[in-house]
Amino acid sequence: MSVKVIINNTLLKEEKSSLLCQKGLWLYSRCEVCGTEYLHHTSCNREDCLVCGKEGSYAHLRRYTRGLKRVFWMYEKGKIGYLVITFPIEKREELKEKQNLKKTEKYIIGLLKREIKGIIGITRWHWAGDKSKKWHPHLNILFTAGYIEEKRLERIKKLIEKKLKSKVIYYKYSEKIKKVLHWWRYITRPTFLLQSEVNFEKIRGLKNVVYFGNWKGYKEYCKNLGKMDRKEWLKYVKQLFNSGYFEKNLKFMNLFIVIHKRCVLCLERVKYKVLKGWNEVLDKRRMLEIGYGYYVLERVVE
Repeated sequence: MSVKVIINNTLLKEEKSSLLCQKGLWLYSRCEVCGTEYLHHTSCNREDCLVCGKEGSYAHLRRYTRGLKRVFWMYEKGKIGYLVITFPIEKREELKEKQNLKKTEKYIIGLLKREIKGIIGITRWHWAGDKSKKWHPHLNILFTAGYIEEKRLERIKKLIEKKLKSKVIYYKYSEKIKKVLHWWRYITRPTFLLQSEVNFEKIRGLKNVVYFGNWKGYKEYCKNLGKMDRKEWLKYVKQLFNSGYFEKNLKFMNLFIVIHKRCVLCLERVKYKVLKGWNEVLDKRRMLEIGYGYYVLERVVE
């Protein structure tokens, strides 16, 4: 990149490019109504990538934002629960095989759907902890059940432990969007580089963000949002804001808008395409970060 770009009033240094996966692409969009310009960065999304496999990378943030619409929709149903299941050392050896990971995950999802009627959720594996380089897979589950009475929770724990010799080490629920988003950001972080026992080829191709349950209402939710004109979207966002949906946090609100492919200024729908012509797009412009890999471009007045 030959053009010097200004990001939040500081010159973009060369080492900044080390945060960007070389296989990733910059996407560009210009709102047809108000002319506001946007940038968004993609990535290779491989957890063994030395760039994308780091917490806070663009790949991490992309994974986080791609699932946000589903998390927001789940949150509208009420309290959200968060469950973490770990496995003993002997079981971890089995979980070095992709088919065993799938089988284990499938059993746990089936169990939850049987025990908690109408549940929908998201699962994702973490491959290691922060304290050692050992292979330590554990399954994170975000779901709509919220509070689970003690007897039912104990039954679920015992069934999981009996079948898989595993252990539920964490269960919490919350009705606060800020807490739910904190969980989702933690769940989506890459962890493969935290261990050194298993080669990535062993789990390559494993789908590691799995949505389960009946999401039929979600498709209708997205369809209805897509049909809204600007005035309807403004009314919708105002209702969410006034109800405390964003906890009066403008950053959450802007992020909600931009991941729905709407302009944060006029709420018109925007379309992204691969960026071409860096010089023309970025010359004398400031990149203001919306968050999580999204930027809005602003002209610099000399």
